[in-house]
Amino acid sequence: MLVAIGAFVIAESLLVERFNVGTTTSIGLPGVLLLAAGTATTVTGALLIRRGWTGWPSEAAISVAARACAPFLLAFAVYLTAYVVMSPVEAGDQPHYELEAFSLAYDHDRDLANDYALDARVRPILPKGFDTRHAYQYEPGGPFISVHHVGLPLLLTPAVPFTAALNWANPRLQIWPLHVELIALAALSAQLLYLILCLLSPTRRWLRRAVWASIAFSPPLIVYANQVFPDQPAALLALVVVYALLRAPSRGWLFTGALAAAALPWLHVRFLPVAVLLAIAVSYRALTGLEPRTRAAQARWAAMSLAPLVVSVTAMSIAFSVWYGSPLPNAQYKFIHSPAGLDSAYGSLARGIWGSDSGMLPYAPVFILALAALPLVVRRFGRLGLLALTIAGVYMAGVTWQGAIGPGFSFPGRFEVILLPLLAIPLLLLVQELRWGRVAFAGLAALTLARSSPSRHD
Repeated sequence: MLVAIGAFVIAESLLVERFNVGTTTSIGLPGVLLLAAGTATTVTGALLIRRGWTGWPSEAAISVAARACAPFLLAFAVYLTAYVVMSPVEAGDQPHYELEAFSLAYDHDRDLANDYALDARVRPILPKGFDTRHAYQYEPGGPFISVHHVGLPLLLTPAVPFTAALNWANPRLQIWPLHVELIALAALSAQLLYLILCLLSPTRRWLRRAVWASIAFSPPLIVYANQVFPDQPAALLALVVVYALLRAPSRGWLFTGALAAAALPWLHVRFLPVAVLLAIAVSYRALTGLEPRTRAAQARWAAMSLAPLVVSVTAMSIAFSVWYGSPLPNAQYKFIHSPAGLDSAYGSLARGIWGSDSGMLPYAPVFILALAALPLVVRRFGRLGLLALTIAGVYMAGVTWQGAIGPGFSFPGRFEVILLPLLAIPLLLLVQELRWGRVAFAGLAALTLARSSPSRHD
């Protein structure tokens, strides 16, 4: 793994030099540091391989490894094929996220004033240019900062040098690397979801595979696997937390779950309540599952679980004070006003669940069965299951209160993407326990996968 990461970093540094992704015409200090870091990581990985080398793996070992990676490879192939078939147009918030990724990679700043004005940066994203700007001058004489959170553009910056390389080879495909990176992250989410289902049903392979396929290849998850929105990366982070909670308790995995929860608010402020409740869930799991259970040890477990989120929110408050002039998590929306209240909440929830234009259930009817099975989560996991339903309820209340769900540039299910993969858990519990559940699942899963077929890409 270290060798692969190091090789990737070295490739990034060489592309930085070749395609001038930076502020200087030479490789510069950032490129030198990147090359040094990549070389050091590669050498460290090579030394570790040398220390533990026991010979080339056998065919049986290779076969086991290939089967273990099969969910990732299958999901990546399906999601990439869907992207090619769909050939989606950059619309809505997506091009603005992409433009900030270019700004971070080329200029190392968030000031988008020059980026919106540079035809060389705008043309690959939107050939006809931007109709509106999603950036404001929050301080008199200050930079034009994006209204969107920096997490997703920062996540996309490793792919920016490859866009320059692809432009050199085929300008029509220049923006593809950004989407392919997101597709890889979505495939990683699918792999992690399969591992979670393996924890819940270690013996009934075909049943869990069918449940996994019906969720992973449902229309919302196929579409948003390649879309430049923060929801799919947020789903990956949520899956990391859930995997850490469901596997045998270990300090390493629980701390990894705490780090994943702490990263969520950087993708969007609507994920902040989810991050807080997930951190509490990790803390609860640490207090009840780790040994020893002395008072001093439990204090350490609680600090280990909550400290990453505290540090993350503190850092975000400081950054927001610099960027937006306020430490509040919604400071960037000072120029934007949206309706909020019970009326908008009900209408938004109705449209998002069963509405004909933006409803999730008409496009993925298998989720009807998953929603009906939610009580089984509480019965199986007790307090942890009740906390999980609370997290989902708080999140949906937040996005619907602001009237966020509705027709527009988004395919149905965008705001629910962070929750949709996890609905595989109650669905699996239902089909395992009830025979009629398996019959209903077969029909609804077939309808869902039929909606996902390439013939319906319009």
